[in-house]
Amino acid sequence: MNLKKGGMGFDVLMLGLVRMFEYVIAFFILYAIVSLLIIHKIDMGKTEGQVFANRILYSAAAYVDSETGRVYPGILDPQKIDSTYLDSRINGNARAAVHIKAGKEATYNEKYYMYLLPLAQSKIPGRSATLTTIELTLLAADSSKHLQYTNITAVNPS
Repeated sequence: MNLKKGGMGFDVLMLGLVRMFEYVIAFFILYAIVSLLIIHKIDMGKTEGQVFANRILYSAAAYVDSETGRVYPGILDPQKIDSTYLDSRINGNARAAVHIKAGKEATYNEKYYMYLLPLAQSKIPGRSATLTTIELTLLAADSSKHLQYTNITAVNPS
């Protein structure tokens, strides 16, 4: 260590710069650890699609007994599988579209479905859509078919 005034100032300045460099390195290490622990992007598209498809299945298209008023979830009412009926029963502000194939076909929010379906099938990263398909075998409310194959496809933007 130099005992002259100029030499002491230089030594203090160099120690300060080294300490500042250590602080910057410590900050970047702390930032890297925190950013590794935080998940930045969670894709909720599949979950939103399943929730929306189940909403159609268990409320909008479910069979309701006319005498008791009881709702039978898991039993589809064939009269309710209609596009205009589904559009009237579900909130119009929904960010999803659903296509039901259960003996006959119906689509909720058909214009939106036709717009989002190619985006979901392309699987291009970026602004896209998520396609969720639920395949079930359910009871039908009419007496001609007791079991019917049901395919519910929900499309929502991601």
